[in-house]
Amino acid sequence: MNRRDVLRLAPALAGALVPSLGRSAATELLPLELNGWPALRQTLAGRRAIVHLWGLTCAPCIEELSRWAAFIERQPQARVVMIEVEPAEAARIQATLRRAGVSGGRQYVVQGFPDERWRYAVDRRWDGELPRTLLLEAAGTMRAFSGTADFAALQRWLRR
Repeated sequence: MNRRDVLRLAPALAGALVPSLGRSAATELLPLELNGWPALRQTLAGRRAIVHLWGLTCAPCIEELSRWAAFIERQPQARVVMIEVEPAEAARIQATLRRAGVSGGRQYVVQGFPDERWRYAVDRRWDGELPRTLLLEAAGTMRAFSGTADFAALQRWLRR
């Protein structure tokens, strides 16, 4: 077996050797194509939803992931969608989410490099800063804010 064969088989071998990192423990990441925002938004129509945009290289994003995990756990009725927006390997994203305890909600990862057109389609006032949270109303209106989340304010918004 040459080096190329070992590298090709490494993911399967790792899953076999370390069962705790196998498929069942990994958070499922749903792909979000660069032109997929309108379709995702359509699936969220008719009910309130919180969409949180974050990235692996964003220190505040990583710091608050465990608070998002706790929020999702405390608010099981809430529709929370997390979207990792920076190009990265799925295994690295899953490991980060697992370390933070994020297991609920819907987890998406943008496929490709989101440019200004993608950001504009998501939120016309968004310049790409992270973290970014979108509050979607059932009627289709949206409010957004950048920076770490105020989870007490999010709970109040959900109760309205």
